[in-house]
Amino acid sequence: FCCDNDENTSEIAAELLKYAKIPLIADLTGKTFSDGKIPKGINTLICKSGDPYSFIKTEAARFVERKDDFFIFTHYGNIFFLEADTTEISEPIKCQPNMEEIIYEKCKSSCDILRVEVNSIDDALDFARNSHMSTLPVMFLSENVMALRMALMLYQGIALIDSSTLIPEKELEAMCKKYGAVVY
Repeated sequence: FCCDNDENTSEIAAELLKYAKIPLIADLTGKTFSDGKIPKGINTLICKSGDPYSFIKTEAARFVERKDDFFIFTHYGNIFFLEADTTEISEPIKCQPNMEEIIYEKCKSSCDILRVEVNSIDDALDFARNSHMSTLPVMFLSENVMALRMALMLYQGIALIDSSTLIPEKELEAMCKKYGAVVY
């Protein structure tokens, strides 16, 4: 990630690193580096400076308590911190050709995740045509393996898969690995 303000970069990086499941990249300026404002939790710091760029690798071993019951998702420039205990998932939306208003209304409600029911390949195509309307992370609910594969393939982002689906766990794991989805 990158912030416009050096102060914000340090604060945001320190907060995000508490919940990170994957490595994060912080774009720090030379001033931030020289002032010692390195966010907590950064194991390896690469500083670019000079013309051409020279890379200086530094170890900044600092401890941050991780919170493993959180997930971080991004969607069209928004960051969502999802906690299993407090996350509200919408009622399943049935796919149809013109579902823009339905998606818009669900996104305006108090839910944190948009749950979409995908029962056929046509449903996956219908949602793909309308997915740009969602301002929330998307969770697919499906009992049809091919429909779920198509929905994951067409969705522009990291999707969630409803854990209540009846698709065998082995197939879900393969889909998650291939399409970067997460069973939630």
